[in-house]
Amino acid sequence: MDVSLRLLERPERLASIADPEAAAKGGHYVWVRPDPEDPAALAALADRGELAVHVDQALPLAEAAQAWRLNRLGRTRGKLVLSVGER
Repeated sequence: MDVSLRLLERPERLASIADPEAAAKGGHYVWVRPDPEDPAALAALADRGELAVHVDQALPLAEAAQAWRLNRLGRTRGKLVLSVGER
């Protein structure tokens, strides 16, 4: 979280759903309650073609380390997908 605070410059820009210490450091802690209907709503949007996820690259599971490295660089445009088995 300290790295995020340094990058954001203003602590009020920080929000976390994972670390309640965000509020103590000037940010916001957002408590979320998972709703089992949300995944179904997202699936319905996808089925109607109203939800699109941009996939930057799809890599085989054997290249998971490469996917991790690409993710750490922070220069991908969209999601990295690991394929399990044949495509």
